Amino acid sequence: MQNNIPVEVYSNLIKSTSNKLDLLYRYLSIRKNVLGLEKLKPYDMAVSLVDDIDYKVTYKEAKDIILKSLAPMGEEYVGIVKKILSSKWIDVYENKNKISGAFSWGTYGTPPYILMNYMDDINSLFTLTHELGHSVHSYYSRNNQPFMYGNYTIFLAEIASTLHENLLIDYIIKTAEDSKFKKYIINYHMTNFYITFFKQTMYAEFEKEAHKLVENGTLIDSKAFSSIYKGLLEKYFGLDFEMDDKVIYEWARIPHFYRGFMYTNMQLVLLPL
Repeated sequence: MQNNIPVEVYSNLIKSTSNKLDLLYRYLSIRKNVLGLEKLKPYDMAVSLVDDIDYKVTYKEAKDIILKSLAPMGEEYVGIVKKILSSKWIDVYENKNKISGAFSWGTYGTPPYILMNYMDDINSLFTLTHELGHSVHSYYSRNNQPFMYGNYTIFLAEIASTLHENLLIDYIIKTAEDSKFKKYIINYHMTNFYITFFKQTMYAEFEKEAHKLVENGTLIDSKAFSSIYKGLLEKYFGLDFEMDDKVIYEWARIPHFYRGFMYTNMQLVLLPL
C-alpha cells in the first residue's frame, strides 16, 4: 500500500523541528548540570536523572490504571479497550520459547491481538498502554473501512500508541501522591520525548540526506553516511555534546534504515526534492 505522503509534509517535520532545537539544547544543558558534567558523552544520554524506584504494578492493577487514564477519550473508546482487555486477545506473560518484546498484530477480520511479556513493573505498564493504542487503532480501522483501506500506513501508526502513553503520564502526574514516583515519571516522559521526537526526526533527516546522495549520483559508502551522521549530531546536540570516535557509526545499527523510508516510502523519496 502506498503511503502517498507529500514530500512537503516530510520536509516540514524536519524544518519545524530544526526551528525548535533550542528546547532540546535546554534539556541537554539540564541533563549536563544534574549529572555534574562538563560535556555530555553519548552514553550519558542513557543515565537517569532521578533515582530508580522499585514500583510494582500487577497486570490487574495496570488494566485499572490504563482505563482511568483513557477516560478523556470517551465511553465508546474506553469500552473498546475494555473489550480488548477482557476478550483473551492479549498474550500477557513470558513463556517458554516465546519471542521477546511486544507488538500488536492481526489481519482484516481478526481481533487486534497483542503479544507482550508483562513483568509487573512500570515499563510493562507503559508497554501495555502503548500496544493498546495500536490495537484500538486497528479495531476502528478494520471495523469502519473496507478491506483495501483497512490497513493504515507507518506514517500514522505511532499516533494512537504515543497518545496513550501521554494520557497515562498525565494521569499519573495528576494523581500520584509519592513525589519520588512523580519525579520518576516526569524524567521518563522527558527521556521518551527526546527519543521519540527529536532523535527520530534526526533519523528522518539522515535518511533524507542519504537519499539525496543517490539522487545526485554521489558515491555512497560508510564514510559518506558517517559524515552525514556526524553533521546531524553536531546540529541536534549542540555545544553540550562531546562525540567520541564511534558514535558517528550509530547509523549502522538502526534497523529502520535497512527497510523502506522510515516515515514515508521508497517511491516517495525518489521524487525531486
